Amino acid sequence: MTPTFKPLISVIVPAYEVGPYVRQCINAILNQTFKNFELIVSLRKDNKDDTISTVSQFSTDPRVKIIFQSGRGLSNARNSAIYIAKGKYITFVDGDDIVKKDYLQTLVVSMSDDVDIVCTLPEFTNHLLNGSDRNFDDRIGYFSFPFTGKHKIDTNLAIKIPVVAWGKLYKSSIINKYKILFPEGLIFEDNFFFYSYLSVATKNIVLSPKKVYIYNLRDGSLFGILKSRPSMGIDNIHILEKIVDFLEHYKCFQFETPKLYAKYYLDALKFSGGKFHREIDNCLYKLIMNKTFLFKLKFLFYFCKNKANFLIFIYFFILLMLNCSVKIFIDLSNFSFKRDL
Repeated sequence: MTPTFKPLISVIVPAYEVGPYVRQCINAILNQTFKNFELIVSLRKDNKDDTISTVSQFSTDPRVKIIFQSGRGLSNARNSAIYIAKGKYITFVDGDDIVKKDYLQTLVVSMSDDVDIVCTLPEFTNHLLNGSDRNFDDRIGYFSFPFTGKHKIDTNLAIKIPVVAWGKLYKSSIINKYKILFPEGLIFEDNFFFYSYLSVATKNIVLSPKKVYIYNLRDGSLFGILKSRPSMGIDNIHILEKIVDFLEHYKCFQFETPKLYAKYYLDALKFSGGKFHREIDNCLYKLIMNKTFLFKLKFLFYFCKNKANFLIFIYFFILLMLNCSVKIFIDLSNFSFKRDL
């Protein structure tokens, strides 16, 4: 690859302990029908299997850049690659997945000046040790679009699209302008990246019906190990905090909706095993207390629509009423104090 080469697409592949899969992943990318791309493989030095030695065998290919991430975790691996990406567009592929030959072609032909992001859906290979896992259909059922084609980006559409980073084409200019990176130290990092990106994307989104990404559902993959535990719910609500900070920093208030808050709270409860959790409740309480009274009412409305969530409705109704009572008491006290003066 010559120093003046300017790839149109940067393909970013984080690879940590994916020795049995990474060769097939890289070969699938290098054999794409679309040729104008660079491949950045982001490695961790503490890989305990043969991932590093396998990836190193591709070092002579001028399209391949091999880097060692500066820290730990999937977010850091992707961020380290974003910093050096030269492509006008960026797409992510996980090191244990593969893509069809027309993956990049499918993405790039749908991108244009009036489109800011292209999304595709995956096919799945089920390599779970328990191949008949009864949750398999539930997991893959998450991956669907409400419709396909080109559409204006708005918050109602945004929360209906799978938030995973892979299988999509992003504009580097938007990522760099708004410094959109994956938050480190938390799971559900894709939620922040995707939702933040959509909130500042001013043009259209293309939802392609073509399934050109093949996700390897295995015991070591995120969807393979996804089990309810309190820490997952806590991470999920902290991701909401980061999303809200981003939206408020860039004044994307049209994306900061009661429905967004309700969705992340319900997800947090689900990941915590369906139980109330003090840290989750406190985080949401702090976020919502500064909102308008109408915002709070709309937030409550999402829970009273469903009988299964009625307890949540009662819970937050009491909290909000107590908060209003305290505010009224403080206001009356201040008024009385000033009058006495």
